[in-house]
Amino acid sequence: MASVYATQLAACRTDNEINRLHIALDTVITPREFEAVAGEMGNGGPPPVTAWIERTRRAMLVSGLPTQPYARRSIAGQFWLYFHPDRGPAGRDLIIAFAGDAHRLMLPTPIFLQHCRAETFDLLLLRDPARSYYLKGVEGIADDFPGLLAAVDGLVDRARYRRVLALGCSGGGLPAIWTAIAMDLARGISIGGTSPTLTDDPRLATRGISFAPLETLIASRQGALPDMVVAFGADCANDRRKAEALATVLPVRFDIVPGVDRHNLVAELLQRGELRAFLDRILAIDAPPAAA
Repeated sequence: MASVYATQLAACRTDNEINRLHIALDTVITPREFEAVAGEMGNGGPPPVTAWIERTRRAMLVSGLPTQPYARRSIAGQFWLYFHPDRGPAGRDLIIAFAGDAHRLMLPTPIFLQHCRAETFDLLLLRDPARSYYLKGVEGIADDFPGLLAAVDGLVDRARYRRVLALGCSGGGLPAIWTAIAMDLARGISIGGTSPTLTDDPRLATRGISFAPLETLIASRQGALPDMVVAFGADCANDRRKAEALATVLPVRFDIVPGVDRHNLVAELLQRGELRAFLDRILAIDAPPAAA
């Protein structure tokens, strides 16, 4: 990764091109890959490089933990599987993770992974280039959401894992809930996600997509639904509105974080030094969410 980065950096002619390179890297690289790049660069490089390294390293150090040893591999050319290089799936958990519109889990991927226990969790990161709540599938994989789920089920041998969970942030939150129901997973987690009852997002009408298949799925399960958690900041009025709307159609449990008024709950928790504890709580079956 360090040599690839050096080659790509050398091709950049402006600060904006360097920043775009970092944005692209932030969506995919692991904590170890970042450290390799930072180590290679040392204190050298143009200001955008040193700023990116300092900002990312500072965020990764919040957990006070050693660099999490995730490796990654491409799945079907569209998704990334992050896994422990020295441990197989047996006895471990898989997170099927749905990125939001910025193609990340509210944070650069190496920072999120640094706060997610590599000894316990593998993570399959899905991205939605169409920014359509994944309802248009992913180009080259599937044309709609049910097809995307079928593809994911075929790409990853989830039967080898102890548990499989779905987690989504923002635009990926409702798809994660949908996935947990459709695939009968251990838990579905939405962080700042929406509800199928809210149709005021112009993307639905302008892109010809609908949450109606989800409503049909919910009805077909006749109450036999997985554990579902919706997390949001206590003072973020819009996210509260979405969570309460979702609770009218599904038996979800709220994880309400006090003192947060912004949509990007994950970034706020990072700044407060609480992200690792939050992820431990919402990902662990035996640890209930915080009281409302």
